[in-house]
Amino acid sequence: MYLTRASALSICVAIALLLLRSAVAWLPAVGIAVFVVIAVLLLLDIVDLSRGRVTVERMIPERLSNGEENRLILKLASSYHRTVNINIIDESPEEFQIRDLDFSLTLSPGENREMFYSIVPTRRGRVAFGDVNVYVTGRFRTMERRFSLPKELTSQESDVWPSFLSIRHAQIKGVSNMSLLCGERERRKHGPGLVFDHIRKYEIGDPIRSVNWKATAKRRELMVNAFNEEQTRDIIQIIAKSHGMLHSFNGLSLLDYAINATLQLSEVCVHGNDNAGLMILGNGLERYVSPSHRPNQMALIMQALYNEKTENSECDFSDIITHTQRNIKKRSLLIIYMWFDGRQILSRAALKELLIVNKRHKVLIVLFADAEILNNARAKKEQDVDYARSILSEYVEEEKEQAAALLRKNGISVIVSTPDNLTVDVINRYTEMRHEV
Repeated sequence: MYLTRASALSICVAIALLLLRSAVAWLPAVGIAVFVVIAVLLLLDIVDLSRGRVTVERMIPERLSNGEENRLILKLASSYHRTVNINIIDESPEEFQIRDLDFSLTLSPGENREMFYSIVPTRRGRVAFGDVNVYVTGRFRTMERRFSLPKELTSQESDVWPSFLSIRHAQIKGVSNMSLLCGERERRKHGPGLVFDHIRKYEIGDPIRSVNWKATAKRRELMVNAFNEEQTRDIIQIIAKSHGMLHSFNGLSLLDYAINATLQLSEVCVHGNDNAGLMILGNGLERYVSPSHRPNQMALIMQALYNEKTENSECDFSDIITHTQRNIKKRSLLIIYMWFDGRQILSRAALKELLIVNKRHKVLIVLFADAEILNNARAKKEQDVDYARSILSEYVEEEKEQAAALLRKNGISVIVSTPDNLTVDVINRYTEMRHEV
């Protein structure tokens, strides 16, 4: 059991009164009286707190979603015969750097209660939770008694995975036929499909190249091959782990934002009957998941993204050319997440390399917009330093806009998005571009 702040302060006052006995004759008597009262109240609180207990159990999911709110549950049970005031301190993992998991509430006599709260992880990997301390205050608020988790639950562990919670459907355009419900027209189909369906009689307007001459000779009339439009596309997301991906926003690195967007877009692709693939570039090609929409594809992608960490390396566009030519044979939609410096994109060599990739595939470049720079550029200027900061921010923003305009001029699609809107922007652009592959 522990002294409360009020009782500790009262004891300090009593000691001060005893020390001042030389100044006023009656102060020691007051001090002794205060000691007696405190001692009686302490004894009563000790007896009161010994007549019951509070048990606590923490329920955590096996997997936590990085960068999103995850709900945890504390199960509390009181065996006291009176209403008690309790204070709960939950020791979260050190990696989360959360210091404010402190809750105060009351429990009725014999009450069982479930308390819900949320945490937002900012790092992937294995994490260990600490203890849960429950402090019960005595009736006279002079003593507190501490209860903790059972020993077998003291060091609970969980895995923080890339963001896998529900996608914000309200902000995302639907996949497949959902866009038609929003009033959008169906896009024109480019040429015949590649999936053979059946053989049928020739009709006026059928291309000559579709004539099946063996069937024609057998039936003695023109027969043609009928094809279905090929609906499945290969969507390959490329994450280049350069040193620029170390930049953080709201506690998450740009790499984590790219990983979360990659995972959620992969889920949309698989459910939309497209093939989702992944390529991770660090010091060379570190991981490659071939595009597919088989049932275990999401598990493979999630496992590949789980332990990824930002490296202080340099990935250039030539690496992307080399590995796409070696691993990707079919025309695909390539979504490239990389920290692009405006000057890097504006260079002739980099632009030439991107055009080579875009000639064989459809490329979508993701540029991260720095929210802090945007705020500095638009902020109100009051001092000279504000003007200098604004001019520098406007220069950086203008350089990135010039790079994006140059890419679009050369037929390369670009997204300029802030990290918190990245997932929604990428999925929306995917729904627009999948028909162009």
